[in-house]
Amino acid sequence: MGCCTSKVSALEPLPPLHDGVCHLTADSPGQIRAQVEEMLALSWCGSTEQAPESGMSWCYDPQACGENVLGPLVAPPPEQRMMHFRFVIRFCVTQAIKHGGCFYLTDPDGKVVSAAIGLPPSDKNIHDPGMCEMMSIINKLGSPPPSFSNKDFNRRDGEVRKVMTKMHKKHASGRHWYIYCMGTDPVSQGKGYGKRMMQWMSAVADNSRVPCYLECSGTRNEGFYGSFGFKVVGKEPIKAGKELFDANGGLVSMLRHPS
Repeated sequence: MGCCTSKVSALEPLPPLHDGVCHLTADSPGQIRAQVEEMLALSWCGSTEQAPESGMSWCYDPQACGENVLGPLVAPPPEQRMMHFRFVIRFCVTQAIKHGGCFYLTDPDGKVVSAAIGLPPSDKNIHDPGMCEMMSIINKLGSPPPSFSNKDFNRRDGEVRKVMTKMHKKHASGRHWYIYCMGTDPVSQGKGYGKRMMQWMSAVADNSRVPCYLECSGTRNEGFYGSFGFKVVGKEPIKAGKELFDANGGLVSMLRHPS
């Protein structure tokens, strides 16, 4: 019986790399890939000074940011939280890298300061790996941290995935670039690195002459992505039992048409 892990999308020609942007591929040095993954994990995990990726943070611990689910953490992240987000990011990179949509940006000293994990236009729903591919990725990465066995986390995570799947199908059913994951080094923010990364991803989508789709949460992220031509096309709160993620309308879908 065949396995779904074989589905790979053919990557269309990319525009010339420029302005410090590099292409992360399966042939990239392992230390570079590790730097990209650690930087994204730190960005998504958050700190007492920087807000985490709000939806994923809510899945892990709805109380981590106190009363403001879109704000920074109320306490420094423990190692268990970092382990969780490292696994999430390594999973995302492993899923996407074979499709050729992983990019990173370095500063003048060669440090990885921003990255975007994207999935290119495809007719194969490569953004939804399916159980077969998920198990293949987990076999490559090793056992997930204990947090992935927590029933409350799995309940919240399951509802987030349901909403993401529904919104993705509704707002980006045709061929498109999907920005699966994007982040900037927490200590390097405010220097324009995230802007340059998004300019590159926009150029990639324009080069393919297709829309670019992403999900986010919070007015700050809406404004950031909006500055590159993304428009809000949908919002939906996420309910898991008695727990509710509805700040600023909940999960936000944004779409950018090619210029």
